[in-house]
Amino acid sequence: MDKNEIKEIRQRIKKESATFQLMCGCYVNSEKNIVTEFEKTFVDLPEEEIHKYIEIASKTLSGKKGDNLIELPFPMEAESDGGSEKLLIRLRDSGLKDDDIRHEFYNLIINNYARPDNYLILVYHDIYDVPMKTSDNMELDDSEDIYDYLITAICPVELSKPGIGYYPDSNSFTSLERDWVVGLPESGFLFPAFTERMADVHSVLFYTKDTKEPHTELWEDAFQCKSVRTSTQKKNTFTSIISEALGDPDDDKVKDSFAEVESTLNTFLETEKKIREKDDPIIMTKDDLKPILADSGIDDMRSERIASKYEAAFQEELPGTSEIIDSKILKDSGPRLERKDLMKQVSDLNKKLTESGIVKPDGKEADVIVKVPDDTAEKITATFIDGQRCLLIPLEGNEEMMINGEKKDL
Repeated sequence: MDKNEIKEIRQRIKKESATFQLMCGCYVNSEKNIVTEFEKTFVDLPEEEIHKYIEIASKTLSGKKGDNLIELPFPMEAESDGGSEKLLIRLRDSGLKDDDIRHEFYNLIINNYARPDNYLILVYHDIYDVPMKTSDNMELDDSEDIYDYLITAICPVELSKPGIGYYPDSNSFTSLERDWVVGLPESGFLFPAFTERMADVHSVLFYTKDTKEPHTELWEDAFQCKSVRTSTQKKNTFTSIISEALGDPDDDKVKDSFAEVESTLNTFLETEKKIREKDDPIIMTKDDLKPILADSGIDDMRSERIASKYEAAFQEELPGTSEIIDSKILKDSGPRLERKDLMKQVSDLNKKLTESGIVKPDGKEADVIVKVPDDTAEKITATFIDGQRCLLIPLEGNEEMMINGEKKDL
């Protein structure tokens, strides 16, 4: 699924356009026991409940593709009899009305989902009459296909925060009762995937709120899919490889090196975008990385070490260049590199001033500074005039003289 296909389904999940047929769910406690189950016809729900359930379903299709939203194919064993893909197809085709299939589905999640606290499993069923589109993306009245799908959301159920409230009956302030409140989903999925605007039963689009530590056991153990890293995990892995090679991340020189790497990566990305097709992925290979590290001022030995660890860490799937760029470091890199460049200019200037004798090695200015052509410098002599030690500088008739920045006519 691309961004437009995700957006097309998500735009359906609004109060004015949602057409969910049925919704069911079960409440699971910390001991992995089902406390209660329910089945609801969506249109019969009170309006305030409809808004909340729509918010939950919509959240399950939100975030960044490749980070919050991960599309995974089913392996062959999942598509065989008794496999997870076959279960999802049976659940969808039943319209959520078969109790036995629902229980089988709930237990599949409960037995494989690692959450120590209470949570709610929600399942939505919808049928989308997919409209035809013209080449310029204009929708037509004619139908192109029927997309029959499920959205599943796994939501934490937690006690509300303690507080003090006003009770009119007793005209007093006292502690509020704490209720078990359903939060927005931490995991979920869309099945089947909506690929090329058609149902793709061979893939599922997973959602994760936590992109650093997603519930990969849901992907792998429950649905037998081979998990992949999120973009956040790829970025953190790359940052860890660089940090390990450069040293203390709190050291200013290391921070400068990080800034150089991020800036050079971004320059590479922007350059590649100009010469590639719009949707062409810009993958970062080991061979691409080496010159980037060199251009960032990292020595050959460290560059080779970084490149080798990078290749080992991403041997199964190379990341896109945009996935390993740390936006925070990149944002800080501009001012940091400007300061670094300014300090280098100051250092170079001091070196030139020292070499020319204008500034002493201790950093103090010389008492007398004379700037003349080399051939004149050889003719400068010192003598005593009326008991005062003086410099004798021969002048040509057309030469100008400046003393302390002011032109002098002598």
